[in-house]
Amino acid sequence: MTYKASLSAIITGHPPGFERPRPEPGETLAHVVIRNFPEQWRSFVDEMRDGFSVPLSTSEQLLAGRLDAADLTVRAKIEDFINNRLPGYVRTIKALAELQGELGQAIGGFGLQQILWPLERHSGGETAGQVYAKTRGVEVISLPAGSQGPLELVPLLPFIRGQFAWMVPVGSRIEPFAVAIQLNRTLRMFATDQSLAMYSDGLYSVIYRVGALMELAQRGEKPSAESALNVSLLEAAGYKVLRGADPPIPLCYLEVLYGGKQEPARQNGVSFPAARRWWQNLFDKPRNNSDADHQQEHR
Repeated sequence: MTYKASLSAIITGHPPGFERPRPEPGETLAHVVIRNFPEQWRSFVDEMRDGFSVPLSTSEQLLAGRLDAADLTVRAKIEDFINNRLPGYVRTIKALAELQGELGQAIGGFGLQQILWPLERHSGGETAGQVYAKTRGVEVISLPAGSQGPLELVPLLPFIRGQFAWMVPVGSRIEPFAVAIQLNRTLRMFATDQSLAMYSDGLYSVIYRVGALMELAQRGEKPSAESALNVSLLEAAGYKVLRGADPPIPLCYLEVLYGGKQEPARQNGVSFPAARRWWQNLFDKPRNNSDADHQQEHR
């Protein structure tokens, strides 16, 4: 019988070092994207001209940044293009929703059971982000107003249904196909070593064994979304912590434009983090236990 791990994704705050997009005078956020991704924008407009019979005159206006020249159908495509290159909640949630569908089970061999998003409660009611999240099946968890500091994981444990909890910073970019394969590889490492409690991709994302977090909670410990603070707690409890390959194949990343730590390498118009050829890492055999002992994370 094929083993399929159950996974819960937890959306956390922005990645460390995050910088908000800064439009120039007279610019919108859409213009920021067009200015910083000119080759991808030109390729996109060419695709719209060929696939949706966009007139040449309209194409020229789009290339010049006059987006109101497009009809409603093309505007929806433009919105997707822009949102996928802005460090907001839309691209993160959209990619997670893709992984929650057939992609996760067919390619990754796992079940993304739920997407959780802990958010501070606002007196003005639901935000636009909360409304959008719920339309994509995200379970929004209300935190008390004024919640500050690193997100505590213990209060979230009753909401987590998966065997493993995947921490994903909001605004980060996820390449669903590549990440589905990498998640499969990572979860197989957990399956072959029951003492492995935490995996860090070396950049922004961490996966925890939920049973280990529950054990820490029973001991009165308070693990948080700050992974560096959890390493010593887990190791003191007798668990192993594993860091990904160096350079890493991240489960999510942030462009340098927005304060990201690693420059993405472009392949066929799709951004993948710079590292070894990604398929070499993705299809490596999982390390055995002795290898994992030498790769424990110390920060």
